[in-house]
Amino acid sequence: EKIKTILAKYKHKMTDIWRDTAIRYLGYTNELGEAFRPMIPKSWVIGTYVISTGYALGDTADKAKKEWDRTKSSKKTLREGLNTCIWQLAASVIIPGYCVHTIVALSKKGLRNFKKGPIRKWGPTVLGLSSIPFFPHLIDPVVDYGMENLDHYVLKPMLVDDVFEDSDNLIGGESSKETF
Repeated sequence: EKIKTILAKYKHKMTDIWRDTAIRYLGYTNELGEAFRPMIPKSWVIGTYVISTGYALGDTADKAKKEWDRTKSSKKTLREGLNTCIWQLAASVIIPGYCVHTIVALSKKGLRNFKKGPIRKWGPTVLGLSSIPFFPHLIDPVVDYGMENLDHYVLKPMLVDDVFEDSDNLIGGESSKETF
């Protein structure tokens, strides 16, 4: 029994395919779509958002399942799922997509007086692409701060207090009054 407990603690710390492998780069596809927006059909840009959002939801499902396997707690699983989903959508899809979109749009506007040629054609895309490597350093700490506050002041109290008072465990199993 003690070995199972030890293994359970370390099992969720093993390689995270969503963050430690090449799958992580799927989260950047919408940023690429926004960078190439001036040169590709709108449907392709939308497709890049589908891929990035799928990445975020896949990571969410994975983290929620791991939390359920580890704790068998609906409240903790819901909290982990919400934390992961909100963080991923904010840090991987919404904020970076908006930033690249804005950089490309403003640079396109700024370059409109250039005569037609490679600078006018490729300039916005190059500027959008060159901004992407900075986002993890600029955006992630802001999202981390926001999520710490959201978790501490909203999710944790909401999931500990009365929200589930009539249903100790949403998924079933033994009834328990758990807290975080």
